[in-house]
Amino acid sequence: MADPDDGLPKNYLEKIQLQNYKFQMFRRFGWTMRWDKQYIKDNRHYWTRINVPRVGPPPVFDEKPIEWTQRRYHNPSAISSARPDIEDPRHDNDENANKARDALANAKYYFRSPVFRYQKVLGFGGLGLALHYRYDGEGTPKDVAVKLSLASWQSDELRKEGKAMEAMLGATHTVQLVRPEDVGREPHAPFFPRPTVDDSSDEEQSSGDESIDQPHRPRRVPRHLRPPAELQARIQGYNNRYRTWYYRNATLEARKDFLLLEYIQGGDLRMLISRISEATPGPGGPGGVTPIPNRILWALWLCLVRACVGMKYPPRKFHPQRFDRAELVEDVPPFRKRWRAKNWVHFDIDPTNIFVGNVERPEWDEPASKNAPFTGPVTPGEGLAPREEYIPKTSPIVTMNYFSGMLRRLNVRVTRGESSTARKGKAPEGASRKRKHDVYHRDRALGEHLFIPKLKLADFGLAEQIKPYKRNQYYVRRRMIGKSSFFAPEQFASDWDTIPADADGPEAGENAVAGSYSAATNVWGIAMTMWVIITQRQPPSPPQPQIPAGVIIPGGRNAANIDETIRRRNPNQPISYCPLLMDGQFNHVDEDLRRTIYQCMYHNPSHRPTVEALLVQARVGIQKVFPNETDEIVKRWVDRFVLSASTD
Repeated sequence: MADPDDGLPKNYLEKIQLQNYKFQMFRRFGWTMRWDKQYIKDNRHYWTRINVPRVGPPPVFDEKPIEWTQRRYHNPSAISSARPDIEDPRHDNDENANKARDALANAKYYFRSPVFRYQKVLGFGGLGLALHYRYDGEGTPKDVAVKLSLASWQSDELRKEGKAMEAMLGATHTVQLVRPEDVGREPHAPFFPRPTVDDSSDEEQSSGDESIDQPHRPRRVPRHLRPPAELQARIQGYNNRYRTWYYRNATLEARKDFLLLEYIQGGDLRMLISRISEATPGPGGPGGVTPIPNRILWALWLCLVRACVGMKYPPRKFHPQRFDRAELVEDVPPFRKRWRAKNWVHFDIDPTNIFVGNVERPEWDEPASKNAPFTGPVTPGEGLAPREEYIPKTSPIVTMNYFSGMLRRLNVRVTRGESSTARKGKAPEGASRKRKHDVYHRDRALGEHLFIPKLKLADFGLAEQIKPYKRNQYYVRRRMIGKSSFFAPEQFASDWDTIPADADGPEAGENAVAGSYSAATNVWGIAMTMWVIITQRQPPSPPQPQIPAGVIIPGGRNAANIDETIRRRNPNQPISYCPLLMDGQFNHVDEDLRRTIYQCMYHNPSHRPTVEALLVQARVGIQKVFPNETDEIVKRWVDRFVLSASTD
């Protein structure tokens, strides 16, 4: 029985009051969302006064904003900067290190093998531990990352993450699963996923390969239009599925849960940003930012856009060459197939979950595919929907002669990712720990990844395929997942204050902002990541809504009633949370890219560019030529900060 004096929420209304108050403090002061029980109790007289729902239009601008303190980005690695070395006995008194140490000992015992050998700890935190293993058995030697739970060998979280990653199989810009049998291990024992308590509908049985003769997705009816009998039947359906799950799992043998992932030698993006930031001394600011060549910025942006496209159109479902080869670049399918798009939302896109992969080299003898790739030459405005049309401010300058010459200068022949020396009988590059290169297939954009390594999105532990028109509780539960500094307006916006405290109500599922998790949420995440790369600063805290260009507010952000003034001028005026980029401090960055990032951080998800439009633009952007950004300069930059940089 709950203690009536513990100060914690006693019902759903109080739960929403506390959550809304936390986010109010986050928007105003940038406070953390992690409150301990004592702090919740001490502030009970504040959060229980919150009106749910609030009256009137939700504000974007707070009337009493605190001064935003800009901090330089510095976070080289989880082990060296924020976590103790778990193999160092001097940290015996650290509780988290002890949990990680125990998990490491269990892993070493379970995976003991003369051909599958432990190398080092890659990182740990939260509930997970990542290890580097080396496989030298039959077939091609390979490095593998092993991900374990710190709590137990059995982990619903790892099972959920594995299911999400299976949906992304083959995606070039997503870290891939490795099958246990590929490294001499037994396949995982089967399991059945636990039904979620806030989702009363059946899981989709669709394979994603529905007939293209069906012109659109079957329409879902909003909750408030459904008869009570249907809603009750769905709840009963959940209860039936739960009982089935319980008894099916009771018959299964105990299983050890772990994920085997491709090992990315280049480390994660936060390490790269830290190296770039540290290259210029000083406290930061315009004079303390290391400029990054525009060609590199566009290439990184294209990678991030591709990853978002893959979550909406998983390549193993949509790519025309999915039956011919395993590695597939993420692209947008023809219009007639787009209705089958998936609504995977990552919820944790940030530099710590993005890894720096390899450059690519052409596979000259690649056989022609039975299906023509749907990545063709970019012609802005051709065959596109209105929101996808893109006309660059400055036209790209690229020719096939330049491209062909660039390939000739590479002076290398590649087959299936191995170097020419490996095919002559010498040791594979991985054995000497040199950086490998991957295959440049014909479905790439012109010059994609030839000089600049690709980025790969990882850590799908929070990812979900979000459904429309669910109960309020369904969207509330996902409001606080992820890192607070990368929260999207769909999570932190005051629009949530207008949602009634009714767990079964339909309001969140029909709101334009609150709970509107979609591909636009992923777009926000990659835009914030690019903001960090360019500015080399920590994400703004609290969020920084920007007064739109051309709108004059006497007193600026310290003025009262900013929202009312903007609404009177234009009720549908997009508001961005992207400071600095359009203020003149970063004019060395291509204006097209800066403007795009600004738009990708709009308050309303429907105002942000679509992933389809962003892909068209990014494929044009990587073809641009900029003054003082020759091939040699770009290659020297990549060698300095990526290929020759230590990731230990």
